[in-house]
Amino acid sequence: MRMRWPGWLLVGGYAWTVAVAFGAALLDVVHASPAGGSAPAGESEAADVLLALIALAIATGLGALAASADRPLVRGALLASLGILVGSLFAPSLLGGFVGAADGAGSWLRLGLAGLASLLAFVGLWASGNPRAGDHAWAMGFACSWRDFWGIAHVPSSTEAAGLTDTELERRLDLLRACWATFDDVVARVSGDLRPGSRGGGRSRDQIVRHVHGTEPHNFSRKVGMRTPLEDVFTPSGLDAHRAAYLEAIRAFHADGRQARTWPLAFLVRRTAQHVMDHAWELEDRDPSHDEGAEHVIRRSGSSSTSPS
Repeated sequence: MRMRWPGWLLVGGYAWTVAVAFGAALLDVVHASPAGGSAPAGESEAADVLLALIALAIATGLGALAASADRPLVRGALLASLGILVGSLFAPSLLGGFVGAADGAGSWLRLGLAGLASLLAFVGLWASGNPRAGDHAWAMGFACSWRDFWGIAHVPSSTEAAGLTDTELERRLDLLRACWATFDDVVARVSGDLRPGSRGGGRSRDQIVRHVHGTEPHNFSRKVGMRTPLEDVFTPSGLDAHRAAYLEAIRAFHADGRQARTWPLAFLVRRTAQHVMDHAWELEDRDPSHDEGAEHVIRRSGSSSTSPS
């Protein structure tokens, strides 16, 4: 959804103030690099106006930042813009100690920083007025993280930030157990020698199993304090114990109102389940004895019976 109009006005005011500051920085460059001589009065006036505009922009930006607390993309763009703008106040004087003030390098540096700050401010302004910005994985990924090569977001959805009720959490944990059971069932019936494929570089069944089992404690369960040794998850009893402890750790974090580090618990469960099912489907797709008929379609739809692990 769009930001409310007071916040949108603050973001817009910040963006245009930074744009004007960029124009003042350009004038400062012109006065700092005269063609035939120096113009100290003009240079001083332009520099004073520029510093006043930057100070005004920073004050406006802090208000805009407070108004965008619930908009990750807007907040990320404004934070980056403000950081660069503050840096433009000090970077030229620091640079002057190395290259000297006479050649105008500091003014050129301030111009470049002000331009970048202005660009980011307008990204924030665009996102503040776009109801879709921040609600999709690509926008979240732009502000916070990379996307997976296969198009699967590695960042949580904005809908997962609100938290879960006890019932909603148990429903998701039931689904995660079903995904584990499905993966175990697929591993038990596919061939050890899979057809070559583009995914995973042609890994064998056993290599995929080790990847799935090893990734869980390395990337996922550690976020709720579960650091299961890799050698444990590579044994049936150790894997069962890890999965049971992982579920209990998620419940404990939920009871304490804690996130999985920076991840909402809903995303942690979803990401774990997605990784398991992604490779279960890869195993089925590359199995030489894979049945392309109706039985496979039913199995993909979740109608096949599986026993809990």
